[in-house]
Amino acid sequence: MKQKDICVLAKDDASHRTKDRIRQHGVPFSPDKPHRKEMIFTLVEHNPSSWLLQAEDGWLGWLPRDEFVHVATCHKCNEPVIQVCMNERCR
Repeated sequence: MKQKDICVLAKDDASHRTKDRIRQHGVPFSPDKPHRKEMIFTLVEHNPSSWLLQAEDGWLGWLPRDEFVHVATCHKCNEPVIQVCMNERCR
């Protein structure tokens, strides 16, 4: 798998561990907007239940996939938007 930078956001019901790792190690998506909680990581590997993320500070760890959302950016305004699966089974 080719590594790529992604933006993630912890879900409200995520474990303290997941919220802490994202907050402690992620690079803020919008440094000029400190109230935003979206963070940048490098996606190293993934499976259906968890993703292996690497942070700029060297942290590397698996996070449960059901505890965060993968955020994309709008191609017009560059603001974060949550990706939604278009598969009929997921709606």
